[in-house]
Amino acid sequence: MNDLAIEYFLCVARNGSFSKAARELFVSQPAISRQISSLEKELGFTLFDRTNKETKLTEIGELFYRFFSEYKEGFSRTLQQAREINLRQNGRVTLGCLSGWDLSGFLPKLIARFKERYPNIALTVEGHDFQDLASALLSGDLDIALSIESSLRPVRDLRVQPLVKIPMLILYSSNHPLAEKPGLSPEDFEDEVFLVPTDKEISAAINTVRASLAPYRFEPKIRVVPNIESMLSGVHNGLGVAVSDVWSRELSNEDFRHIPLSSAHTVCLAWYEKNKNPAIPAVVNDITMLFSQEDKPDAV
Repeated sequence: MNDLAIEYFLCVARNGSFSKAARELFVSQPAISRQISSLEKELGFTLFDRTNKETKLTEIGELFYRFFSEYKEGFSRTLQQAREINLRQNGRVTLGCLSGWDLSGFLPKLIARFKERYPNIALTVEGHDFQDLASALLSGDLDIALSIESSLRPVRDLRVQPLVKIPMLILYSSNHPLAEKPGLSPEDFEDEVFLVPTDKEISAAINTVRASLAPYRFEPKIRVVPNIESMLSGVHNGLGVAVSDVWSRELSNEDFRHIPLSSAHTVCLAWYEKNKNPAIPAVVNDITMLFSQEDKPDAV
């Protein structure tokens, strides 16, 4: 007897159909039939009445349906309890955040809360660029990432959970020729070069810049730079401007200025679905709770 056969049996019973179960499970109908036939042979009982157009459980099938349902529910509860015990004893989790963000509005609260609840778990926080966050999640170097949803949503095998929308802006140098212009608007930056940190000529980062400026009816002149630090250095030294957001650490830097845009983008949590680190659900839950509070950081 194996878990796969039990899962197929429960799914067919819930749907009352082999074909519907196959669609739900994304497997072929013959594969389901083979597993259930093997289960019936092992148990020594017929579990489904196949004489009519409908697929119905036999009386004995009903008995095993209740048993297997209770078994799976009980196993899930026990597994969660075991993970919680393990979390209290030891563990390590690494959170990767987008470079260039000022996370002082919530990160100290998260760390303090986590240390209080899980004193034996080491929580490490690292800064990474867009492309590095995804690759580090897939390689296991990071357990969880905090980034822009549009940069991680397309990556296969990542679970992505939206957190909050934050306003976007144009970031420019305080020495920029437009810095002293009264009544400055986004349209005034039509002829400027927009620096975008990405390793591709076509990327989510470039698409985000174009979409955020679309309401102002101009096509931005894009220049790709290798990372966020290069973007900020370029802006600081007058090599261009950048589309950023209200979490940018440079908003408190007198060498930079900014002008708000009408758009916002979504911050998300992401993790590799095959990563079995038991601390991941705890960190995801704590961050989600912080952002659900009234004093959540700079949401739209």
